Amino acid sequence: MASSSKPEGSMLWDRRFTGESAYVHEDIHTANERRLGEIIGNNVAGKLYTGRSRNEQVVGDTRMWLRDELRKIDDQLTSFLKLTAARAESEINYIMPGYTSCSVLSPSDGAIGCCHTASLSPTIWSGSELGFEGILWGFMGAVADRDFVSETPLPLKFNGVLSTITAVLEKMKASFNLFMFATDVADYLARNGVTFRETHHIFGRCVAKSEEIGIPMNEPSYETLKGIDERFEEYIAEVFNYKASVESLTAKGTASKAAVLEQTEVIQKMVK
Repeated sequence: MASSSKPEGSMLWDRRFTGESAYVHEDIHTANERRLGEIIGNNVAGKLYTGRSRNEQVVGDTRMWLRDELRKIDDQLTSFLKLTAARAESEINYIMPGYTSCSVLSPSDGAIGCCHTASLSPTIWSGSELGFEGILWGFMGAVADRDFVSETPLPLKFNGVLSTITAVLEKMKASFNLFMFATDVADYLARNGVTFRETHHIFGRCVAKSEEIGIPMNEPSYETLKGIDERFEEYIAEVFNYKASVESLTAKGTASKAAVLEQTEVIQKMVK
């Protein structure tokens, strides 16, 4: 493997191949040889292509460059993961609105956004069953991220954003609305034996009834909801609670406090 050491003084490329040079070269290969001659002498530089083609030299140069760039990214990624874990722990009590397609979706833990930005990979539903080494710990980042193949440079960008962004609790709370409980109502009905596909149609009828009678989603009487679907039970009122909604998400990689702390522990172990 080639050494990662670099010549002291001017960089190998300097500013000499940018069009400002007085030299005229046939191509990058002759330019390389001339510049190398300035650094180590022409007698040695003239042997550059002994036993190797110019293509081999270019591939070697490219691999040396890529190796150094990957080392830089590795440091940035480590810093990024440490930052996500630290912010997740410090913002564990924040509740924020989750979004889908620019619309408010459901309540979420503010810290979960930090953990999920670390999930720069495709979703792994069942880990070893699909031949993967394990699961991804952030369900939002894992599912929302569709460009994972080309995202190698992103840790540097995220470090700057994540280290300076400020959570404004008042603005997050101002975005809350009762339609955020669509998934909670769906989960509630699913626990009562309703198929998940059917739950969304039922919730749609609840929304329509709420608008028809002019009262918030959480205020229709039990009798009104029972009239929409007989599988509603009296404890449906307990569903409309933002904090309870977040804490009900107990699967790995989700938004409850316990799940987030588990994720931060995993991240911290990764960067030790």
